[in-house]
Amino acid sequence: MVKKLPLIFQIVILTIVYLISSKIGQMLAIPPGLVTALWPPSGIALASLLLLGDRVWPAIWLGSFIGNFMILFPSANFSPTFEAGFVIACGSTLEGLVGAYGFNRIIGGNNPIQNTYSVFIFIFFSALLASLISSTIGSTSLLVSGFVLPNDYWTTWLTWWLGDSVGIITVTPTIVAMALCSQEDLAPKKILEFVILMIPLSLISFWLIANYNQLAFMLIPFVLWAIFRLGSLWSPLISLFISSVAISYIFKGIYLFGGTSVNQSTLLLQSFIAVVFVIDMFLSSLLNERKRAHDALQKSKTELEMKVDERTKALSHTLRDLKNKEAQLLQTEKMSSLKILTAGIAHQINNPLNFVLTSIYPLVRNYHDVLSVLKKYLEINPDNKTIKKDLEEINSLKVKLQLDTAIKEIPQLLLVIKNGAERTAEIVKDFRMFSRLDESEKKQANVEEGLDATLALLTCHYETKAAIKKEYGKIRLIDCFPGELNQVFLIILSNAFDAVKDCAHAEITITTWEPNEKQVGISIQDNGQGMTSEIKKQVFDPFFTTKDIGKGVGLGLTIADRIIKEHGGIIDIESEVGKGSKFTIMLPIG
Repeated sequence: MVKKLPLIFQIVILTIVYLISSKIGQMLAIPPGLVTALWPPSGIALASLLLLGDRVWPAIWLGSFIGNFMILFPSANFSPTFEAGFVIACGSTLEGLVGAYGFNRIIGGNNPIQNTYSVFIFIFFSALLASLISSTIGSTSLLVSGFVLPNDYWTTWLTWWLGDSVGIITVTPTIVAMALCSQEDLAPKKILEFVILMIPLSLISFWLIANYNQLAFMLIPFVLWAIFRLGSLWSPLISLFISSVAISYIFKGIYLFGGTSVNQSTLLLQSFIAVVFVIDMFLSSLLNERKRAHDALQKSKTELEMKVDERTKALSHTLRDLKNKEAQLLQTEKMSSLKILTAGIAHQINNPLNFVLTSIYPLVRNYHDVLSVLKKYLEINPDNKTIKKDLEEINSLKVKLQLDTAIKEIPQLLLVIKNGAERTAEIVKDFRMFSRLDESEKKQANVEEGLDATLALLTCHYETKAAIKKEYGKIRLIDCFPGELNQVFLIILSNAFDAVKDCAHAEITITTWEPNEKQVGISIQDNGQGMTSEIKKQVFDPFFTTKDIGKGVGLGLTIADRIIKEHGGIIDIESEVGKGSKFTIMLPIG
């Protein structure tokens, strides 16, 4: 709020605050009125420079000069008072500037308790080292001006240095914490808890320090409670309150912490206050680091979840694309199989169809010949005297049309047509046996019939005249999807035909057997070119193929392996280069 005011108002307000705090600090001066055990203005000066910047230094100098002039003037003439006040003000201002500059330079921020390192730099540099400037300049100025005797110089210097150091350690973190507090720090719940905590703290601290001040460390748990429960805004206030209670008894002339003199009690008091605030600062900084780490972790978690979500969406999109591509490739593989089937069916149907077609034409011709002779007979009139002549014409026509031969051919032609139709029906039956398109659930099926149906469709497609050996073991029916198993047989047998196409004595052996009561075995073996061990390891991998471009997409055996696994079976390969390959399929019966 003060930071938003014009600079002149900031300087005026800061000068007034400095003067008021100087009056408070003067109450514990040693000797009376000169140096003090706790000097709050030094903490206010450093806090203002950290928060508002070095442009407010005139307020520090002016406040220090006026304050010291008011303290010194009653005991001396104007000239030495003015000179001493002027020099002391310069020392106090330089102390604050050096402390703030060093902290900003090393830490790069304005919060003494942002982490443990900043606490260390704040205490060591801004409090202890920077205070040497003010204490040395101030004590020397008092000595030169005659306000301090030579014998009291080091006592005055030590008290001044400790007073400024303790003032910085106690006041600066408190002011900075108040200036940088968040809405969370000012939550009503925390304010209420602070008020409740202050009630027992007030009672215990006054009683304990008045009667058993050696046990003042027992008040530290209140500081710890404030640190862990209330945060970095309220814990310095608790520490400041405890220190104020202790200072008030020094002000009353009571020696604290077992001290036997004012100086001794003051030194012990300064040590106590420093310990309380150092504990406060270090623990608060650790909590701040933990909170920042937690916030950073939460932020990273949120960012990671967003990235995971984005990546998941991208992967889902990619997966959909891959599935579409896979579906297209599977369709391509199916079309390749369909091409083989279509060619086989076309070739198989073409032969009986040719028989039918070649028989129909002579059958139609013979039909017309017989029909023409029959019409002649129907045209004969028994009452007609030319009947004999008509019969002679009919006989001539019969000879001309070779009616006897035509009549003999008709049954033969009908038999050829009948055989062609029956063969066509068998081909259709084989195709239905192969595809089993009407079966969408597992059925009991004869594996050997499926192998025969597949062979019937394949043998006409491939020009390779391979010798087919069937060594069927009359195995039992198995529960399966017959159409899918036939697709596996088609894929393996097609590869077998491709493998033996260059063999002089091509041979494919199909064997079925029952190794035990729960399984059936099917093996398809060829004497083709075989496979290397490297190829054998990859044959079931998607898109792996050794065929020429355009003759396969490398999904056939992948599909076969998937189908066999879906049936609860296994498929194995034995192959040797130059000797052929053997595919063995083991399937459960039930």
